[in-house]
Amino acid sequence: MAPPWLWLKRSAKARQELYVVSFNNIMGVAGLHSFVKSIVQSGVSLSEFCGQTLAIDASAWLHRGLFVCPLDVLAGQPTDRFLDQPLKLIATFEKYGVRPLFVFDGAVLPMKSGDERRELRSKALEEGLELLRSGHESEATSKLAKAAKVQPWMAMRLIDELRHRGLPFVVAPYEADPQLAFLVREGHCAAAISEDSDLLPYGCPLTMYKLDLESATGQLVKFDDLRSAEDDKGSHLFEGEWVGEWDAWRTGLFAELCVLSGTDYLKKQGGVGIKTAHKALRQHRSLARALRNPPLRTILKLDDAELTAYQRDAERVRQVRHPDDI
Repeated sequence: MAPPWLWLKRSAKARQELYVVSFNNIMGVAGLHSFVKSIVQSGVSLSEFCGQTLAIDASAWLHRGLFVCPLDVLAGQPTDRFLDQPLKLIATFEKYGVRPLFVFDGAVLPMKSGDERRELRSKALEEGLELLRSGHESEATSKLAKAAKVQPWMAMRLIDELRHRGLPFVVAPYEADPQLAFLVREGHCAAAISEDSDLLPYGCPLTMYKLDLESATGQLVKFDDLRSAEDDKGSHLFEGEWVGEWDAWRTGLFAELCVLSGTDYLKKQGGVGIKTAHKALRQHRSLARALRNPPLRTILKLDDAELTAYQRDAERVRQVRHPDDI
């Protein structure tokens, strides 16, 4: 008997709804992009990079493609429909004279836990099937899309296509994010293209987010612009509180902010949002001191042994997240 999700009619409208849903579930450091919104440049054209090479987060574009055919992937049905988005990206690059360099994830880091994502996918699958049985096709489609996962064979199929076209690619030792940041920082690429905020903790000098293929425009973020980032009241977030503050954020404190706000490597602690984490780190100037003093000590309610373990794991995360360590 065919899996229940194959009963869903995949109309053009349903596929479009899936595609839109994908952009409402971007992974990354929670709240980071909006926290530094004052430095985000919108409507930046791809044409500004004509004649240059851009590093592309291959996983992000496979994920875009996944939302075109999640039902096929869930059912284990062979398909190439997920290549639709990566190939459209390549065509757009050719149109604007930009050279693509795809960067793929390599081995899974031992520290990275997929438990939370597996639970979310399992829950989405269960809810999607229930909606499908109830006849709510649109809602079911959205839920089932969240239950699907980019598979290794999809990456291999894209690599085969890149080889066929003679286009360059890199398979990172572990995660693509530090490799993307390294390529930009060392001058091999002018900028990176990604879908989430994970490149900022790695210190990527220039990143374009949310590239729209129809208009060939996206949002641009320069890491060094963080120095002038402001909150809603116009006060600087990373400069001016003490002498040398920006250097502290630039050389490690910003990474600690992201770690404290929650990452794939270290689970977010309840009650600690990015604003709370920023305030604590700005006050105490290091993660070690921030963890052992109010407000974090009060919020976290961890005993000495737990605080020591958390700090140890946070230091390991920082080591993993440094591009030169890959």
